[in-house]
Amino acid sequence: MDNFLIILFMLSFIGIIISLIRPSFIRFSSRKSAMKVFIPLLLGSFIFIGGLKEGFVFLFSLLFLLSLVAMIIGLIRPSLLKFSNRISAMKVLFPVFLASFLIVLITTDPVEEQRTDQETVQEDAVEQKETEETENAEEESEEQKNKNEDENAAESKSKDDREEIHNEEKENTNEESDSSSVNKQEENQQNNTENKNDSNTSNDESTNESTDSESDKSPSNEAKGTTATVTRVVDGDTIEINLNGMIESVRLLLVDTPETVHPSLPVQKFGPEASSFAKKMLSGKKVQVEYDGPKRDKYGRLLAYLWVDGKNFNEMLLREGLARLAYVYDPPYTHMSSFTKAQSEAVNAKRGIWSIEGYVQSDGFNTVESETETKQSNNSSTASTETNASGSSAYNGPYNPHGKDRDCGDFDKQKGAQAFFEAAGGPEQDPHRLDRDGDGTVCESLS
Repeated sequence: MDNFLIILFMLSFIGIIISLIRPSFIRFSSRKSAMKVFIPLLLGSFIFIGGLKEGFVFLFSLLFLLSLVAMIIGLIRPSLLKFSNRISAMKVLFPVFLASFLIVLITTDPVEEQRTDQETVQEDAVEQKETEETENAEEESEEQKNKNEDENAAESKSKDDREEIHNEEKENTNEESDSSSVNKQEENQQNNTENKNDSNTSNDESTNESTDSESDKSPSNEAKGTTATVTRVVDGDTIEINLNGMIESVRLLLVDTPETVHPSLPVQKFGPEASSFAKKMLSGKKVQVEYDGPKRDKYGRLLAYLWVDGKNFNEMLLREGLARLAYVYDPPYTHMSSFTKAQSEAVNAKRGIWSIEGYVQSDGFNTVESETETKQSNNSSTASTETNASGSSAYNGPYNPHGKDRDCGDFDKQKGAQAFFEAAGGPEQDPHRLDRDGDGTVCESLS
């Protein structure tokens, strides 16, 4: 529609120019008849194209242009515009030209004012944008702050909940420990009475039922330690395991088997049987390590129960008559009742160490050797001494190689530990278990 009005306006303007010059060219008899047609078209199209103010500006601009054209024609050929001479033409056309020029000049806004308005609009838009960005940033900051406060509150609440749960568990553990201690003391008193009064059959049966129930418990309930692999069986009650990538020596809790590798004692009866049983049941197997009381002894060995194939190996030694119940230093113990029952079974059946009257003592085993065994032991000791004397490293240290059990912590230098190791029998015997990795060099951590 706008394009149509613009075309109509231009055609009307051209028609007016042609009518003033030669109206017959567009089939009008006179200029007046042509103006009656083109001027209304020109004004109408102009009014529709622009607003009121813009329309007047445009109208007087057109009048200014028409009067300028007419003045040029009047100066060249005044008769064409029906003026008798140039002066009469100027008297009419020049006032029209001047008036239209002044009106256009007055009504037209200065360019600088337009530019100022545009700059004002742009500045307002920039300020509005900056204000919106500032508000958005403040809102994001407020949201982040609220989020952080919510996270802190949630974390604090979670921490409080964990502490409350921990305190409740601790209280429950203390209550269970107290209850367990009372129950264990009562069971110990009952078992002592039963050992003194073997003739009381009803008490024995009651005790057997109680301990059977405890023995049947799976290691998932009892053995709450970690899993390890048996790497070496030293003797019946000393086992080496691979625990979390480290080789550890384990002294089995509450049991004592006859000696086979003790540096100051001969091989005791049923000691080899206990070692063989341990090798058969444990060698290379996965075991669960359960602690009960102090975790290590003064030699740095772990004090623990070993569970294999769902059974407590300490208890198995007692039941087979290959060990005695011993070293009850820090009662109450978790499996004291079942261990007492297992030993009672072996005693009554006269299994293993209980088959020799008077062999088991309160402090160990009463070694009774024949003269032949004594001579063999002496000869073996003499041969070992001669071998050590002929060795390349003589030991002159403060410890007896065939005396009390020693470990690397007893030595200041690796050289002294190595001489002690060789004097005690070297890698063939190693009664003190100083060569853990079997390479013939001991206590490598010492300088």
